[in-house]
Amino acid sequence: MKKILGVGAILGATLGICMVANNITAQGNGNAAGEPRSKVGLLNLSYVMKNYTKTIALQNEFKELMQPLVVRQKAKQAQMEALVKELQTKPDQRETIEKQLRALKRELEDANNEAQMQLGKKEQELIVVLYKEIQDATGRCALSHGYDVVLHYNDGLTSNDYWNPQNIGSKLQERACLPIFYNKGVEISADVVSVLNTAYAKANPGAVTPTSGVSTPAAPGQ
Repeated sequence: MKKILGVGAILGATLGICMVANNITAQGNGNAAGEPRSKVGLLNLSYVMKNYTKTIALQNEFKELMQPLVVRQKAKQAQMEALVKELQTKPDQRETIEKQLRALKRELEDANNEAQMQLGKKEQELIVVLYKEIQDATGRCALSHGYDVVLHYNDGLTSNDYWNPQNIGSKLQERACLPIFYNKGVEISADVVSVLNTAYAKANPGAVTPTSGVSTPAAPGQ
């Protein structure tokens, strides 16, 4: 049943990690070369999820879905405990009782696995819904406040959370800002591909390089 609880509580553990939202902007009418600068914002995704009222509703929904599973688990465990006690008083029936215990254990494991699959699928669907709604809201806020790019990240809310060894370790290993919204004008992926292909073609005259079908990646939320 621990697996089921892990899946059901993931919105509370994963989405409910204590985080803080920070906004930072790179503003200015121009740089040294006289070119306009992009206005960049940062969004703490976990903080937003934690403080989004809908997250609380989803947590309550998971609790309701898990309740009958918890009741069923307790009933099976009570049966198993009763058989264990019976085994102590009826050693002559050991083979029969142990067979019943094995059957109950299999039933409990099968029920847990089935529930985990069902709740896991539901959880994945809800996380996608939450992300899409946050992405849409981010896009609307960005456009209304003149942001060209918004990057999302995760970080600790309190000092203890921030300096937690696991939080610091995550920063050192894999954590990074990712775009959740940006204007198409700041997307240079196709330009970089063009530069790479041009350089490769010069170094390899006989090489076949793409001449069509290279398009700019779609901006998040667009």
